[in-house]
Amino acid sequence: MTESTRAVAQLPGLDVELVHDRTEDGSAERLAVRFTGRPDLKTAAKAVEPHLMTALLAANPLLKMQMDMARRFWGPLLEMNPLLRPLLPPPDKD
Repeated sequence: MTESTRAVAQLPGLDVELVHDRTEDGSAERLAVRFTGRPDLKTAAKAVEPHLMTALLAANPLLKMQMDMARRFWGPLLEMNPLLRPLLPPPDKD
């Protein structure tokens, strides 16, 4: 069994859970992020979105790098579908 580190933040309408561990054979490291929105993620996102992503990215440069990579990969695909466009984060100002 591998040792894992778990952190939970409870915001108004949104729970954020981070779990960091290694695979069972120890060959890889994992970081899982789970968002639970109440009553749903869209409502929770409207309340915390202006502040949450800014705080997360400022606190963790690795997360910023991963978000940038995901934006470059998924961005063009999401932009092609108008229904998915709201899932795109705003572009960086830097």
